[in-house]
Amino acid sequence: MLKPAKHNRHERENVNVAAGFSLRKLIQDFLIIFFFFCSVFCTTSEGKTMEDLDPEYCISKVQSNFLPWWEDEWEETVTGFRIMGSSFNLPTLHVLQHWKGTFPLNEHLSFSLDYFTDAGADSQFYKKEMELKCRFKGRNYIFLFGYPYYDKKESDVGIGYSFEETPLDFIRFSILFENTPNNYMFKDRNKDSMRIYKKIPLLYSIEISVIKKEKNRLILSYNIGPLHSASYENKDGEILFRTEGEKSDISVKHRYYSADSSEWGWNISFLYNKKNYCSSGGGIDSSFEYARIIQYIYLNKKIKPLYNLLLQFNRDLEEKTISTGINRRAILLGIIRNFSTHSKVGLLYCNGKTNHISMEKIRKDNRLILIAEHRLRNKARLGFKLGIELDTRDTTHGHLGRYDKIFFFFQYPIK
Repeated sequence: MLKPAKHNRHERENVNVAAGFSLRKLIQDFLIIFFFFCSVFCTTSEGKTMEDLDPEYCISKVQSNFLPWWEDEWEETVTGFRIMGSSFNLPTLHVLQHWKGTFPLNEHLSFSLDYFTDAGADSQFYKKEMELKCRFKGRNYIFLFGYPYYDKKESDVGIGYSFEETPLDFIRFSILFENTPNNYMFKDRNKDSMRIYKKIPLLYSIEISVIKKEKNRLILSYNIGPLHSASYENKDGEILFRTEGEKSDISVKHRYYSADSSEWGWNISFLYNKKNYCSSGGGIDSSFEYARIIQYIYLNKKIKPLYNLLLQFNRDLEEKTISTGINRRAILLGIIRNFSTHSKVGLLYCNGKTNHISMEKIRKDNRLILIAEHRLRNKARLGFKLGIELDTRDTTHGHLGRYDKIFFFFQYPIK
Protein backbone atom coordinates (compact mmCIF):
# COMPACT_ATOMS: atom_id res chain seq x y z
CA MET A 1 0.00 0.00 0.00
CA LEU A 2 1.35 3.47 -0.92
CA LYS A 3 2.08 5.85 1.96
CA PRO A 4 0.16 9.18 2.18
CA ALA A 5 1.79 11.87 0.04
CA LYS A 6 3.33 14.88 1.78
CA HIS A 7 4.17 16.98 -1.28
CA ASN A 8 2.65 17.60 -4.71
CA ARG A 9 5.56 15.85 -6.40
CA HIS A 10 4.77 12.71 -4.42
CA GLU A 11 1.13 12.98 -5.40
CA ARG A 12 2.05 13.10 -9.08
CA GLU A 13 4.33 10.10 -8.62
CA ASN A 14 1.55 8.16 -6.94
CA VAL A 15 -0.83 8.97 -9.79
CA ASN A 16 1.74 7.81 -12.30
CA VAL A 17 2.33 4.59 -10.36
CA ALA A 18 -1.41 3.90 -10.17
CA ALA A 19 -1.81 4.61 -13.88
CA GLY A 20 1.11 2.32 -14.68
CA PHE A 21 -0.37 -0.42 -12.49
CA SER A 22 -3.76 -0.09 -14.23
CA LEU A 23 -2.11 -0.26 -17.64
CA ARG A 24 -0.11 -3.35 -16.68
CA LYS A 25 -3.23 -4.96 -15.30
CA LEU A 26 -5.16 -4.19 -18.49
CA ILE A 27 -2.39 -5.65 -20.63
CA GLN A 28 -2.22 -8.71 -18.39
CA ASP A 29 -5.97 -9.33 -18.68
CA PHE A 30 -5.79 -8.90 -22.44
CA LEU A 31 -2.94 -11.41 -22.72
CA ILE A 32 -4.83 -13.91 -20.57
CA ILE A 33 -7.93 -13.72 -22.78
CA PHE A 34 -5.83 -13.75 -25.96
CA PHE A 35 -3.94 -16.84 -24.78
CA PHE A 36 -7.23 -18.46 -23.78
CA PHE A 37 -8.84 -18.09 -27.20
CA CYS A 38 -5.65 -19.01 -29.04
CA SER A 39 -5.57 -22.28 -27.09
CA VAL A 40 -9.16 -22.95 -28.10
CA PHE A 41 -9.25 -22.03 -31.78
CA CYS A 42 -5.72 -22.58 -33.05
CA THR A 43 -6.30 -26.28 -33.77
CA THR A 44 -7.78 -27.77 -36.90
CA SER A 45 -9.02 -31.27 -37.53
CA GLU A 46 -11.01 -33.01 -40.19
CA GLY A 47 -13.36 -35.89 -39.85
CA LYS A 48 -16.88 -37.13 -40.28
CA THR A 49 -19.48 -36.18 -37.70
CA MET A 50 -20.47 -39.09 -35.49
CA GLU A 51 -23.51 -38.56 -33.31
CA ASP A 52 -22.87 -41.37 -30.81
CA LEU A 53 -19.12 -40.86 -30.33
CA ASP A 54 -18.24 -40.44 -26.64
CA PRO A 55 -21.36 -38.33 -25.98
CA GLU A 56 -20.88 -37.72 -22.27
CA TYR A 57 -17.26 -36.75 -22.00
CA CYS A 58 -16.50 -33.26 -23.27
CA ILE A 59 -19.32 -31.14 -21.90
CA SER A 60 -20.41 -33.30 -19.00
CA LYS A 61 -16.83 -33.55 -17.76
CA VAL A 62 -16.69 -29.75 -17.55
CA GLN A 63 -20.15 -29.53 -16.02
CA SER A 64 -19.31 -32.11 -13.35
CA ASN A 65 -16.21 -30.20 -12.16
CA PHE A 66 -16.37 -28.14 -9.01
CA LEU A 67 -16.20 -24.41 -9.68
CA PRO A 68 -12.70 -22.81 -9.43
CA TRP A 69 -13.32 -21.02 -6.12
CA TRP A 70 -14.63 -24.28 -4.65
CA GLU A 71 -11.38 -25.98 -5.67
CA ASP A 72 -9.28 -23.20 -4.13
CA GLU A 73 -11.09 -23.55 -0.81
CA TRP A 74 -10.83 -27.36 -0.90
CA GLU A 75 -7.05 -27.26 -1.38
CA GLU A 76 -6.73 -25.24 1.84
CA THR A 77 -9.18 -27.45 3.76
CA VAL A 78 -7.48 -29.68 6.32
CA THR A 79 -10.54 -31.68 7.37
CA GLY A 80 -13.79 -31.87 5.44
CA PHE A 81 -15.80 -33.69 2.80
CA ARG A 82 -17.58 -33.02 -0.47
CA ILE A 83 -20.02 -34.87 -2.67
CA MET A 84 -21.08 -34.52 -6.29
CA GLY A 85 -24.10 -36.34 -7.69
CA SER A 86 -25.19 -36.15 -11.31
CA SER A 87 -28.01 -37.51 -13.40
CA PHE A 88 -27.11 -37.87 -17.07
CA ASN A 89 -30.36 -39.62 -17.93
CA LEU A 90 -32.97 -41.83 -16.27
CA PRO A 91 -30.94 -45.09 -15.93
CA THR A 92 -27.51 -43.68 -14.92
CA LEU A 93 -26.24 -41.93 -11.79
CA HIS A 94 -22.73 -40.58 -11.29
CA VAL A 95 -21.58 -40.07 -7.68
CA LEU A 96 -18.25 -38.67 -6.48
CA GLN A 97 -17.23 -38.52 -2.81
CA HIS A 98 -14.08 -37.11 -1.25
CA TRP A 99 -13.36 -37.22 2.50
CA LYS A 100 -10.15 -36.02 4.12
CA GLY A 101 -9.03 -35.26 7.63
CA THR A 102 -5.98 -34.69 9.81
CA PHE A 103 -6.15 -35.75 13.45
CA PRO A 104 -3.32 -34.71 15.84
CA LEU A 105 -2.31 -37.45 18.28
CA ASN A 106 0.10 -35.22 20.21
CA GLU A 107 2.29 -32.19 19.49
CA HIS A 108 4.64 -34.22 17.26
CA LEU A 109 2.46 -36.98 15.79
CA SER A 110 -0.63 -36.81 13.55
CA PHE A 111 -2.74 -39.19 11.48
CA SER A 112 -4.33 -38.31 8.12
CA LEU A 113 -6.96 -40.04 6.00
CA ASP A 114 -7.86 -39.26 2.38
CA TYR A 115 -10.71 -41.29 0.87
CA PHE A 116 -11.94 -40.74 -2.68
CA THR A 117 -14.60 -42.63 -4.66
CA ASP A 118 -15.84 -41.95 -8.17
CA ALA A 119 -18.57 -44.10 -9.69
CA GLY A 120 -18.80 -43.59 -13.44
CA ALA A 121 -20.35 -45.33 -16.42
CA ASP A 122 -17.54 -47.87 -16.84
CA SER A 123 -16.42 -48.75 -13.33
CA GLN A 124 -16.13 -47.59 -9.74
CA PHE A 125 -12.77 -46.12 -8.82
CA TYR A 126 -11.66 -45.49 -5.27
CA LYS A 127 -8.47 -44.39 -3.57
CA LYS A 128 -7.80 -44.68 0.14
CA GLU A 129 -4.65 -43.10 1.55
CA MET A 130 -3.53 -43.23 5.18
CA GLU A 131 -0.60 -41.28 6.57
CA LEU A 132 1.23 -41.17 9.90
CA LYS A 133 3.38 -38.04 10.17
CA CYS A 134 6.00 -37.16 12.79
CA ARG A 135 7.43 -33.66 13.24
CA PHE A 136 11.01 -33.07 14.32
CA LYS A 137 13.27 -30.01 14.41
CA GLY A 138 10.76 -27.29 13.70
CA ARG A 139 8.99 -27.72 10.35
CA ASN A 140 10.71 -30.94 9.27
CA TYR A 141 8.53 -34.04 8.98
CA ILE A 142 8.94 -37.71 8.19
CA PHE A 143 5.90 -39.76 7.31
CA LEU A 144 4.74 -43.27 6.56
CA PHE A 145 1.84 -43.61 4.14
CA GLY A 146 0.03 -46.27 2.15
CA TYR A 147 -2.94 -47.30 0.04
CA PRO A 148 -4.52 -50.38 1.62
CA TYR A 149 -6.74 -52.75 -0.37
CA TYR A 150 -8.42 -56.05 0.41
CA ASP A 151 -6.04 -57.77 -2.01
CA LYS A 152 -2.72 -57.17 -0.26
CA LYS A 153 -0.81 -57.74 -3.51
CA GLU A 154 -2.38 -54.54 -4.85
CA SER A 155 -1.60 -52.43 -1.75
CA ASP A 156 1.13 -49.78 -1.67
CA VAL A 157 3.35 -48.58 1.18
CA GLY A 158 5.68 -45.57 1.16
CA ILE A 159 7.94 -43.33 3.23
CA GLY A 160 8.73 -39.65 2.81
CA TYR A 161 10.17 -36.39 4.08
CA SER A 162 8.65 -32.91 3.94
CA PHE A 163 9.45 -29.35 4.97
CA GLU A 164 6.31 -27.30 5.59
CA GLU A 165 6.88 -23.76 6.80
CA THR A 166 3.40 -22.55 5.78
CA PRO A 167 0.60 -23.98 3.62
CA LEU A 168 2.23 -22.11 0.69
CA ASP A 169 5.84 -23.02 1.48
CA PHE A 170 6.66 -26.72 1.25
CA ILE A 171 8.76 -29.39 -0.38
CA ARG A 172 7.89 -33.08 -0.20
CA PHE A 173 9.83 -36.13 -1.32
CA SER A 174 8.58 -39.71 -1.07
CA ILE A 175 9.27 -43.26 -2.23
CA LEU A 176 6.32 -45.59 -2.81
CA PHE A 177 6.80 -49.37 -2.81
CA GLU A 178 3.98 -50.44 -5.10
CA ASN A 179 2.01 -53.69 -4.78
CA THR A 180 3.25 -54.57 -1.30
CA PRO A 181 3.47 -56.06 1.28
CA ASN A 182 3.31 -59.74 0.23
CA ASN A 183 4.03 -59.41 -3.46
CA TYR A 184 7.75 -60.22 -3.32
CA MET A 185 7.53 -63.44 -1.30
CA PHE A 186 4.68 -65.95 -1.17
CA LYS A 187 3.66 -68.31 1.59
CA ASP A 188 2.24 -70.87 -0.83
CA ARG A 189 1.55 -71.47 -4.49
CA ASN A 190 -2.12 -72.18 -4.97
CA LYS A 191 -2.77 -70.39 -8.25
CA ASP A 192 -2.04 -71.23 -11.85
CA SER A 193 -0.45 -67.83 -12.50
CA MET A 194 1.53 -66.24 -9.66
CA ARG A 195 3.24 -62.86 -10.09
CA ILE A 196 6.81 -62.61 -8.79
CA TYR A 197 8.72 -59.36 -9.18
CA LYS A 198 12.31 -59.45 -10.41
CA LYS A 199 12.67 -55.66 -10.25
CA ILE A 200 10.50 -54.10 -7.55
CA PRO A 201 8.19 -51.31 -8.82
CA LEU A 202 9.08 -48.05 -7.08
CA LEU A 203 7.57 -44.60 -7.52
CA TYR A 204 9.72 -41.56 -6.67
CA SER A 205 7.75 -38.34 -6.11
CA ILE A 206 8.63 -34.73 -5.45
CA GLU A 207 6.28 -31.76 -4.96
CA ILE A 208 7.52 -28.18 -4.59
CA SER A 209 5.75 -24.91 -3.98
CA VAL A 210 7.80 -22.81 -6.40
CA ILE A 211 5.96 -19.48 -5.95
CA LYS A 212 4.87 -19.09 -2.34
CA LYS A 213 3.09 -15.73 -2.26
CA GLU A 214 -0.42 -15.52 -0.87
CA LYS A 215 -1.86 -14.10 -4.11
CA ASN A 216 0.40 -15.94 -6.53
CA ARG A 217 0.98 -19.69 -6.30
CA LEU A 218 2.83 -22.19 -8.47
CA ILE A 219 3.15 -25.87 -7.57
CA LEU A 220 5.29 -28.37 -9.45
CA SER A 221 4.83 -32.15 -9.07
CA TYR A 222 6.90 -34.92 -10.62
CA ASN A 223 6.60 -38.71 -10.32
CA ILE A 224 8.77 -41.33 -11.96
CA GLY A 225 8.58 -45.11 -11.83
CA PRO A 226 11.80 -46.71 -13.20
CA LEU A 227 11.75 -49.95 -15.13
CA HIS A 228 10.33 -52.91 -13.20
CA SER A 229 9.75 -56.50 -14.27
CA ALA A 230 7.78 -59.51 -13.08
CA SER A 231 7.43 -63.18 -13.98
CA TYR A 232 4.17 -65.09 -13.96
CA GLU A 233 4.71 -68.68 -12.84
CA ASN A 234 2.44 -71.68 -12.42
CA LYS A 235 2.21 -73.96 -9.40
CA ASP A 236 5.28 -75.88 -10.49
CA GLY A 237 7.43 -72.74 -10.79
CA GLU A 238 7.46 -72.72 -14.59
CA ILE A 239 7.51 -69.25 -16.17
CA LEU A 240 4.39 -68.63 -18.26
CA PHE A 241 5.29 -65.11 -19.43
CA ARG A 242 7.04 -61.95 -18.24
CA THR A 243 6.08 -58.27 -18.03
CA GLU A 244 8.13 -55.11 -17.71
CA GLY A 245 7.10 -51.51 -17.54
CA GLU A 246 7.86 -47.93 -16.58
CA LYS A 247 5.87 -44.75 -16.04
CA SER A 248 6.18 -41.07 -15.22
CA ASP A 249 4.04 -37.96 -14.91
CA ILE A 250 4.59 -34.26 -14.34
CA SER A 251 2.11 -31.52 -13.53
CA VAL A 252 2.25 -27.75 -13.06
CA LYS A 253 -0.49 -25.72 -11.37
CA HIS A 254 -0.57 -21.92 -11.21
CA ARG A 255 -3.06 -19.57 -9.51
CA TYR A 256 -3.05 -15.77 -9.42
CA TYR A 257 -5.43 -13.59 -7.37
CA SER A 258 -5.69 -9.87 -8.17
CA ALA A 259 -6.65 -7.03 -5.85
CA ASP A 260 -10.21 -6.77 -7.24
CA SER A 261 -10.96 -10.41 -6.27
CA SER A 262 -10.48 -11.63 -9.83
CA GLU A 263 -8.42 -14.76 -10.41
CA TRP A 264 -6.98 -16.82 -13.18
CA GLY A 265 -5.12 -20.09 -13.29
CA TRP A 266 -3.93 -22.96 -15.40
CA ASN A 267 -2.95 -26.58 -14.99
CA ILE A 268 -1.07 -28.87 -17.32
CA SER A 269 -0.33 -32.55 -16.75
CA PHE A 270 1.60 -35.08 -18.81
CA LEU A 271 1.34 -38.81 -18.13
CA TYR A 272 3.33 -41.61 -19.73
CA ASN A 273 3.08 -45.38 -19.23
CA LYS A 274 4.76 -48.21 -21.11
CA LYS A 275 4.42 -51.96 -20.63
CA ASN A 276 5.96 -54.88 -22.53
CA TYR A 277 4.64 -58.45 -22.55
CA CYS A 278 7.41 -60.97 -23.05
CA SER A 279 7.45 -64.71 -23.71
CA SER A 280 8.96 -67.16 -21.25
CA GLY A 281 12.18 -66.98 -23.25
CA GLY A 282 12.45 -63.22 -22.85
CA GLY A 283 11.42 -61.95 -26.29
CA ILE A 284 8.84 -59.13 -26.52
CA ASP A 285 5.52 -60.42 -27.84
CA SER A 286 3.57 -57.16 -27.60
CA SER A 287 3.94 -53.67 -26.23
CA PHE A 288 1.50 -51.12 -24.79
CA GLU A 289 2.41 -47.43 -24.73
CA TYR A 290 0.14 -44.73 -23.35
CA ALA A 291 0.56 -40.95 -23.25
CA ARG A 292 -1.87 -38.27 -22.10
CA ILE A 293 -1.82 -34.47 -21.89
CA ILE A 294 -4.45 -32.63 -19.86
CA GLN A 295 -4.77 -28.82 -20.04
CA TYR A 296 -7.01 -26.54 -18.00
CA ILE A 297 -7.23 -22.72 -18.14
CA TYR A 298 -9.72 -20.47 -16.41
CA LEU A 299 -10.36 -16.77 -15.80
CA ASN A 300 -12.81 -15.51 -13.20
CA LYS A 301 -12.85 -11.76 -13.93
CA LYS A 302 -14.84 -9.19 -11.97
CA ILE A 303 -16.46 -6.87 -14.53
CA LYS A 304 -18.83 -5.01 -12.18
CA PRO A 305 -19.28 -5.01 -8.39
CA LEU A 306 -21.91 -7.75 -8.63
CA TYR A 307 -20.95 -9.52 -11.88
CA ASN A 308 -18.13 -11.82 -12.90
CA LEU A 309 -17.06 -13.14 -16.28
CA LEU A 310 -16.09 -16.82 -16.24
CA LEU A 311 -13.95 -18.33 -19.00
CA GLN A 312 -12.83 -21.94 -18.91
CA PHE A 313 -11.02 -24.20 -21.34
CA ASN A 314 -10.34 -27.93 -21.02
CA ARG A 315 -8.38 -30.17 -23.34
CA ASP A 316 -7.62 -33.86 -22.94
CA LEU A 317 -5.45 -35.63 -25.52
CA GLU A 318 -4.74 -39.31 -24.95
CA GLU A 319 -2.79 -41.52 -27.30
CA LYS A 320 -2.32 -45.27 -26.95
CA THR A 321 -0.35 -45.78 -30.16
CA ILE A 322 0.86 -43.47 -32.90
CA SER A 323 -2.36 -43.92 -34.90
CA THR A 324 -4.81 -44.39 -32.01
CA GLY A 325 -5.93 -41.47 -29.92
CA ILE A 326 -8.76 -39.23 -28.79
CA ASN A 327 -8.60 -35.44 -28.61
CA ARG A 328 -11.28 -33.83 -26.46
CA ARG A 329 -11.74 -30.12 -25.83
CA ALA A 330 -14.43 -27.95 -24.26
CA ILE A 331 -14.83 -24.20 -23.80
CA LEU A 332 -17.08 -22.53 -21.23
CA LEU A 333 -18.15 -18.87 -21.25
CA GLY A 334 -20.72 -17.07 -19.12
CA ILE A 335 -21.79 -14.40 -16.63
CA ILE A 336 -22.20 -14.93 -12.88
CA ARG A 337 -24.33 -12.70 -10.65
CA ASN A 338 -23.19 -12.29 -7.02
CA PHE A 339 -25.51 -11.55 -4.10
CA SER A 340 -24.70 -10.11 -0.68
CA THR A 341 -26.09 -13.26 0.96
CA HIS A 342 -23.13 -15.32 -0.33
CA SER A 343 -25.24 -16.66 -3.17
CA LYS A 344 -24.47 -16.81 -6.88
CA VAL A 345 -26.42 -17.55 -10.05
CA GLY A 346 -25.04 -17.78 -13.54
CA LEU A 347 -25.75 -18.56 -17.16
CA LEU A 348 -22.98 -20.32 -19.09
CA TYR A 349 -22.54 -21.61 -22.61
CA CYS A 350 -20.40 -24.68 -23.24
CA ASN A 351 -19.15 -26.06 -26.54
CA GLY A 352 -17.40 -29.43 -26.73
CA LYS A 353 -15.72 -31.45 -29.45
CA THR A 354 -14.48 -35.04 -29.41
CA ASN A 355 -12.11 -36.04 -32.21
CA HIS A 356 -11.47 -39.77 -32.50
CA ILE A 357 -8.22 -39.71 -34.47
CA SER A 358 -8.04 -43.37 -35.47
CA MET A 359 -11.70 -43.48 -36.57
CA GLU A 360 -11.49 -40.06 -38.26
CA LYS A 361 -14.79 -39.09 -36.71
CA ILE A 362 -15.86 -36.05 -34.72
CA ARG A 363 -18.67 -35.26 -32.33
CA LYS A 364 -19.69 -31.69 -31.42
CA ASP A 365 -22.00 -30.66 -28.58
CA ASN A 366 -23.52 -27.39 -27.38
CA ARG A 367 -25.13 -26.82 -24.02
CA LEU A 368 -26.51 -24.04 -21.84
CA ILE A 369 -25.64 -24.44 -18.17
CA LEU A 370 -27.56 -22.76 -15.36
CA ILE A 371 -25.70 -22.63 -12.04
CA ALA A 372 -26.71 -21.62 -8.54
CA GLU A 373 -24.85 -21.83 -5.24
CA HIS A 374 -25.15 -20.66 -1.65
CA ARG A 375 -22.60 -20.53 1.14
CA LEU A 376 -23.94 -21.23 4.62
CA ARG A 377 -22.77 -19.66 7.88
CA ASN A 378 -20.76 -22.77 8.75
CA LYS A 379 -18.82 -22.27 5.45
CA ALA A 380 -20.52 -25.21 3.77
CA ARG A 381 -21.38 -24.72 0.10
CA LEU A 382 -24.46 -25.97 -1.75
CA GLY A 383 -24.78 -25.78 -5.52
CA PHE A 384 -26.29 -27.27 -8.62
CA LYS A 385 -25.84 -27.09 -12.39
CA LEU A 386 -28.58 -27.71 -14.94
CA GLY A 387 -27.39 -28.40 -18.47
CA ILE A 388 -29.81 -27.97 -21.37
CA GLU A 389 -28.77 -29.45 -24.71
CA LEU A 390 -29.00 -27.16 -27.73
CA ASP A 391 -28.55 -29.83 -30.39
CA THR A 392 -31.73 -30.93 -32.15
CA ARG A 393 -30.71 -34.60 -32.17
CA ASP A 394 -31.27 -34.76 -28.39
CA THR A 395 -34.64 -32.99 -28.12
CA THR A 396 -36.68 -36.17 -27.69
CA HIS A 397 -35.62 -36.76 -24.07
CA GLY A 398 -35.98 -34.91 -20.79
CA HIS A 399 -38.75 -33.01 -19.06
CA LEU A 400 -37.77 -29.79 -20.85
CA GLY A 401 -37.94 -31.50 -24.21
CA ARG A 402 -34.17 -31.88 -24.30
CA TYR A 403 -31.53 -34.30 -23.11
CA ASP A 404 -30.90 -32.47 -19.84
CA LYS A 405 -28.19 -33.09 -17.22
CA ILE A 406 -28.47 -32.18 -13.52
CA PHE A 407 -25.49 -31.96 -11.14
CA PHE A 408 -25.64 -31.35 -7.38
CA PHE A 409 -22.64 -30.26 -5.28
CA PHE A 410 -21.99 -30.11 -1.55
CA GLN A 411 -18.73 -29.14 0.15
CA TYR A 412 -18.10 -28.78 3.86
CA PRO A 413 -14.71 -27.67 5.24
CA ILE A 414 -14.89 -28.72 8.90
CA LYS A 415 -11.70 -26.87 9.78
